[in-house]
Amino acid sequence: MKLSIAILGSGSIGTYIGCKLLAAGNPVTFYGRARIQNELKTFGAKITDYTNQEILLPPNTISFTTSFSDISNADVF
Repeated sequence: MKLSIAILGSGSIGTYIGCKLLAAGNPVTFYGRARIQNELKTFGAKITDYTNQEILLPPNTISFTTSFSDISNADVF
């Protein structure tokens, strides 16, 4: 059983870490501002590491909330 992960604060670092965890198959929910939620829900995410490896996550693969109560049952914050 995989642990559910909540990323508190979805700025550049939180989004990068959360996307890496999500791409590895972990259940991740992002918590942050509505502006970031709208961007991720519209465009998805594209992250690149220092080796130029790209990870593309379509919008429908990203769980994002602006309500803390939606992530209160996460195993890891």
